[in-house]
Amino acid sequence: MAILPFFPFDDYLYLSAGVARSPLAKLNLYVVIAKLAKSGVEISLELLGIGVIHLITGISPVYISLLTLVIFIILGVVLLKIDWEKWYYLIVSFLQRTSK
Repeated sequence: MAILPFFPFDDYLYLSAGVARSPLAKLNLYVVIAKLAKSGVEISLELLGIGVIHLITGISPVYISLLTLVIFIILGVVLLKIDWEKWYYLIVSFLQRTSK
């Protein structure tokens, strides 16, 4: 479960294993192996993507990595500043009005 990206299934696994009183050391071993495998796949895909962008644009892979780092930092800050609750209620109220 820990190998699936974007899903915190390993958290649920820890909770259910705690309820079932499963050995924590064995569970940690499985989770660490899965997370290492997931990281290996993700890093390989990232390097492949950087290589393809380099071949298409001719921009150095180092500059591509730095550019994506800056872009994702800016994106993270912007997403952090958004009032998601306000937008959620605006969308829900809009959908309720239009569905009548």
